Amino acid sequence: MKKARFLSIALVLLFVFSMIPLTVSAAASVYDGKPSTQLRTEGDKVYIDSAADLALFSQNVCGGNTYKGKQILITTDITWNSGKASDWATKAPANNWTSIGNWGAVLEGSIDGQGHTISGLYMNVTTDNNGFVGATWGDVEIKNLAIVNSYFKATGKGNLGGVVGVNKGNGTLTISNVYCDTILECDANVVGGLVSRIHGNGTAVSKLVMSNSTFAGSVTGKDSVGGLFGYSYSNPSVGANAVTITDSTNLGTVTANHYAGGILAGSDKELDATVKNCVNIGKVTATGENGTAAAILGGTVKKETVTNCYYLKDSAEKASAMEATATVITADKLQSTLTNFIVTKDGAVLPKSVATMIGATAAKPEDPVTPPTSDSDVLLIAVLGGVALMMGSLCLVLKNKKKDTL
Repeated sequence: MKKARFLSIALVLLFVFSMIPLTVSAAASVYDGKPSTQLRTEGDKVYIDSAADLALFSQNVCGGNTYKGKQILITTDITWNSGKASDWATKAPANNWTSIGNWGAVLEGSIDGQGHTISGLYMNVTTDNNGFVGATWGDVEIKNLAIVNSYFKATGKGNLGGVVGVNKGNGTLTISNVYCDTILECDANVVGGLVSRIHGNGTAVSKLVMSNSTFAGSVTGKDSVGGLFGYSYSNPSVGANAVTITDSTNLGTVTANHYAGGILAGSDKELDATVKNCVNIGKVTATGENGTAAAILGGTVKKETVTNCYYLKDSAEKASAMEATATVITADKLQSTLTNFIVTKDGAVLPKSVATMIGATAAKPEDPVTPPTSDSDVLLIAVLGGVALMMGSLCLVLKNKKKDTL
């Protein structure tokens, strides 16, 4: 009788715990410094199942495999280094990050993060064209990905981006539903929180299409420094490059000597720029005597269209002539005005798709909304995912303990 009773209790407990979704409790893949030897593939799909797979994938692209026509699918959260990115300026962590591709070995495949997070990337380089991805060519898309708690530094060289260093041309680079919380430090020109540069070549123009994305770290450089995008170089004999940024926001601090922009910075005057439904919350500063720090567009373009854009009062020194149609907004008006975004209690403004991906929730109507006063106020959003991970793991431990005692 007792045995049957215990069996009944065990079955009930197993049923209850089986109802708990344990997929979110799977531990992130932590890099141990050893790349894997082979990537899992299926037709035109390439799977990144671990940090070791990500290391091998980067090596392969830098070695000349462009993955043209391939869909690279990230299937798990990845931790490259543990610890705090803000500490790595003085003490490097264990694992260096090598950008996926470079000027001579580009990425031509597309990356789908599938809502996963990559954290702890560290890079300290003396070369051009670096970021999570160093260089792309042709039609490349990067989507559904969060890059958090990371540190990228470039000394003496530029084109440093949180997600992509440079698109070399001959197609469109598409960034959608991407969240980047990275410290970017550069003592040279052209830095972008998400994308640093698009480069028109001798045969075709280069285009950038960005949507539903957010930068939430800090970005520092000499000239042409943007919260979301840095700089465009067009080849006049081929045509003007084009940048379209919609439904995106900058929460990070932007500091430059010359051109600094909350959304985008500068160009070679041959850029067609369209900025729609975008918001700048982060502080934008130009330290040079003749520097320009603007909330939306910090530099010069050939043609611009700014529609339904907002910037937080005092977030930048001025709104440039190119962004005259942008609207200044105070913190207490964020919730009632920005219908395409979620506004958190800490004043972080996130596209709804990004908020869903990283687990951020909107402030309640009765909660006072205050703008971020430092990077840490914004970067804490990513911690929500870690809390969910711990809760799920605890459930798994309790489940196994119950099994052992029955």
